[in-house]
Amino acid sequence: MVTPELPEIDYGHWPSPLTPASLFATTEAISWLRPATRGLFFLLSLPEESNAIVLMYLADDGAKKTRVSPPGMNLRSQVHEYGGIPYTFTDGMVFYCNFSDQRVYRQSFDPLTQNSGAPEAITPLVEDSPKALRYIDFIVDEKRQRLICVREDHRNAQEPRNSLVALSMNGTGEGDALFAASDFVASPCISPDGRHIAFQAWSHPNMPWDDTEIWLGTFDADGKLQQLNSILAGRPGAIEQPAFSPQGDLYFIADWTDWWNLYRIDNSRLTTATHSDAYAVLAIDAELCSAQWQFGQHQYDFVDADTLLLSLNRNCVWQLATLNVQTRQLTILCDQLGRLEHVFSQSGNAVFYAAPIDGPGAICTIDLHKPEKAMPIFRGRSVESFSEAAAISAPQHFAYGSAGSQAFALYYPPCNPHYRALANSLPPLLVSVHGGPTSSANSAYNPAVQFWTSRGFGWLDVNHRGSTGYGRKFRRSLYGEWGVVDIEDIVGAVEHLIASGGVDPQRIAIRGASAGGYAVLAALAGSDIFSAGVSYYGIGDLELLAKDTHKFESRYIDQLIGPYPAMAEIYRARSPIHHIHNITSPVLLLQGMQDKVVPPNQAETIYQKLKTVDSRSRCVYFAEEGHGFRKPQNQVAALQAELDFYNEIFL
Repeated sequence: MVTPELPEIDYGHWPSPLTPASLFATTEAISWLRPATRGLFFLLSLPEESNAIVLMYLADDGAKKTRVSPPGMNLRSQVHEYGGIPYTFTDGMVFYCNFSDQRVYRQSFDPLTQNSGAPEAITPLVEDSPKALRYIDFIVDEKRQRLICVREDHRNAQEPRNSLVALSMNGTGEGDALFAASDFVASPCISPDGRHIAFQAWSHPNMPWDDTEIWLGTFDADGKLQQLNSILAGRPGAIEQPAFSPQGDLYFIADWTDWWNLYRIDNSRLTTATHSDAYAVLAIDAELCSAQWQFGQHQYDFVDADTLLLSLNRNCVWQLATLNVQTRQLTILCDQLGRLEHVFSQSGNAVFYAAPIDGPGAICTIDLHKPEKAMPIFRGRSVESFSEAAAISAPQHFAYGSAGSQAFALYYPPCNPHYRALANSLPPLLVSVHGGPTSSANSAYNPAVQFWTSRGFGWLDVNHRGSTGYGRKFRRSLYGEWGVVDIEDIVGAVEHLIASGGVDPQRIAIRGASAGGYAVLAALAGSDIFSAGVSYYGIGDLELLAKDTHKFESRYIDQLIGPYPAMAEIYRARSPIHHIHNITSPVLLLQGMQDKVVPPNQAETIYQKLKTVDSRSRCVYFAEEGHGFRKPQNQVAALQAELDFYNEIFL
């Protein structure tokens, strides 16, 4: 039998089953899994409700899922603007933060019958200042029948105040402050006997991946905190995710040896503990967590007195493992994961969210008594993309030299088994730059990447200096050099691919969001290697950002560049808006008008200059969007605008 010859079509123009509408119209995103007595809770975004986030309950066997929060409730906190886990629960009751008013609500829920009551607010509405009080990172203080959480108070005309507070489960009130001695606080946890509380704190100019503290306090008879101490003072590091074991030992993750590894303080040393009492549970050249941009990361748990369940990340690949704390034996349960989050031990099982490299993510479970392959127990609806594995472009992780240093990247080659390219042609390249910039590209299967590779584009995800996943030293190598070494690494990755002969040097575009959008504009101003740029809510004027952003990141730029206004000259030198004459390629800007992180004046100001240089540049505004587009119709419109832009430029 003669195999029919495949149609010959130029790279970048292959027909694809993936459309902007198919990517966003029905896709449900799973987040913030938490196990319960007879099942588990998780959050799910519903595209038919403009991606409102609802609380779901899944029974033990995974056979029945129930919506817990009613229509009209959108579970999303705006603390730090990025939020995180906005709910907790007790037997028969759930508590959550609602997006529209940022109040905390109590709602009855019976796991046996899966019947719910009506939600009731337990925090006040500030009449003259909507969303002035915001709450997140809830834990239940069973002994005192209250919630302990983080509150962000915006009633101050200057800077919001962050504190650890106690909320009554049964009454109303804004919360009694337990701790307010730092600029930021997160991750409270209570010891099994209810006597102690540990939590994370840090102050300007640090971010949670710089230098943080773990505080330990003891509850008095009235539930107030006494004997409060910063127990790890004297040993700087990014310390996060404190948790008490069932035996009362305090565990936490720290990057003291360059890598985010797990440490422990024995319960016998708690009240007098210092950093010298902490010892490494597992010393390994791998990251057990990622940068704490949101509240509620949970990357390890306790199986029994001798066994831990934990996650490991090397070169953008995650593994799930158990560790025997006595023998130090590490057993890999799951490998080749692009994402691994919400790791829990529940009744002899590992329960977690995993996204592999070659397919959609799911809530999964593994029987720890006879570990075999992970079993998915729930997947949200997702785009039906390809029925054959050969149609999926797999990431290729590589390291490369850059300006005397080293950086990393993931490359996805064009992939569509139903078409072939024109003879002697090379594919166009889309260079993607992650946000943060203290973040990372990951290798999880992403239909939005396959959208481009199935059309014949190469896709390059750059992990420039400053990215997470490669240790503290690499992460901090961007400090003082933002807008310099990251741009060197981005250009270096492109030059690496061009030298390999795998991409068309005349058809290279760069795209990114937030800090990645800044990289787009800075790279266009600093290099002529790119034919076009697409900036999603990116930064064009660093001085403007220093004067006009939210509390969480208001001093972040001090680390990335230096203090302002003392170093105003460097801010101007690295701001793309002052180098418009160097940008010779067209730019597409996409901006939410409700953005508090990168305000819309950034896009408006630079667009007025860009359009005078190249009439093909344009700006698309989304009136109801903030930092990150959430409404499906706007996500569709933005992606379609980007596709149309490339079609125009690369024709």
